[in-house]
Amino acid sequence: MLAIKICCEGKHKMKAKNIVVLVLALCLALGAAACTAPSAAEAVDAAPQQTQAPAEEASGPEVSAQETTASTPASAEADELPETEIPTEESGDAGSATDEELLDLVLGPEIALTGQNAFTFQDPTELSSQELYMLFLHFSDYETLVKDCEDEDSGEFTFTREYISSVLSKYFKDYTLDLTQVYDYDSEQDAAVTTQVSGFGGCRNPKLVEKEWDGSTVTFTVEYYAYEDTAQTGTPYMRKTYQVEFYDGGAYYLAAIEK
Repeated sequence: MLAIKICCEGKHKMKAKNIVVLVLALCLALGAAACTAPSAAEAVDAAPQQTQAPAEEASGPEVSAQETTASTPASAEADELPETEIPTEESGDAGSATDEELLDLVLGPEIALTGQNAFTFQDPTELSSQELYMLFLHFSDYETLVKDCEDEDSGEFTFTREYISSVLSKYFKDYTLDLTQVYDYDSEQDAAVTTQVSGFGGCRNPKLVEKEWDGSTVTFTVEYYAYEDTAQTGTPYMRKTYQVEFYDGGAYYLAAIEK
């Protein structure tokens, strides 16, 4: 009985040792796996790096702005195309000014000068100094006159001979201006002094009936009808022929002859 008991105890001890060995082996195996396998956080961090790599390869080398411009010659050639020149009355091309533009040139002076001081002359030197002065006021920009010539305290405008001539010379090649013959002349200042520089107004009912170009000079005839004769079927009360010479930036009045 003792022998049997000893044998049984030996077997139990062997089984216990085997179990201990298996447990140790299992722990060693789990520890090795934990050392070699990446954690979940490491796996997540590694994922974007794997997806970004192909994108960097596909982007290719960077191209500078200068190289990009050089690679599109068509756009560069378009920028160098010359602008189309549109004929205007300032260009002086024969026939470039329309009938409406020609009428606009003469309607203003016709309204500014009335009665005995009419806008009528075979040569600009025939215009009186008072008529030239009135035309100066008509041709001038009001805001410019305020800026250049008005005294803020008195509200008076002072126009020297030189200032008036600087405006008239844009519209007449030759004229005679005697400032002492102007109504607003002030002998103490040797200038025209006034508080009234605007107020021109009136209506005309014109019709351009003839026009002939000779280079940059145009001769045209205008008939003036009563204002209420909108159809212009009645008899014109005035017929005038004008001659205007265009230059780059403006026009000279050469003649305005009533027939």
